[in-house]
Amino acid sequence: MTAQAVKAVNISIEELLNFSEEYADRMAQLRQEEAAEKQKPEKELVLWTAIAGIQHHVDLESRKGRKLLRSLEPGTELVLRREPDNEYDRWAIRVETAAGQMLGYITRYKNETIARMMDHGHIFEAQVESMRHEESQESEQRKTYTEQYLLPFSVWLVK
Repeated sequence: MTAQAVKAVNISIEELLNFSEEYADRMAQLRQEEAAEKQKPEKELVLWTAIAGIQHHVDLESRKGRKLLRSLEPGTELVLRREPDNEYDRWAIRVETAAGQMLGYITRYKNETIARMMDHGHIFEAQVESMRHEESQESEQRKTYTEQYLLPFSVWLVK
């Protein structure tokens, strides 16, 4: 075997070893990602609705209020907080941004079951949803007079 042929074989073996190490590293990374995904809690959609009373908690006419609404893109996490001592609604559930900015409430016509479950330790997650045309027409039929569909969101039961 010539020196050139030996050099070519050595490079190929070296490249093969590098590829093998990269492949093993990528497979280990994929296994870690898969294990992390399996550890995530399962969720079940409980409610698709809109925030009631948003006009009372966010100044929709101000630059700051409009900026806040624009920042709440689909997928943005929202926080649900129970208010059992609320003088107007014993089943009140506040809706806030992750930073604690009050947005409004789950309407009183849709909140009792979720509130009761929260009172018994069930965990819920919420996130901003998109306003697609079909959802907009459907939501008009299901919305209560307290809801403005400026900021549709979903509520998920974490299992």
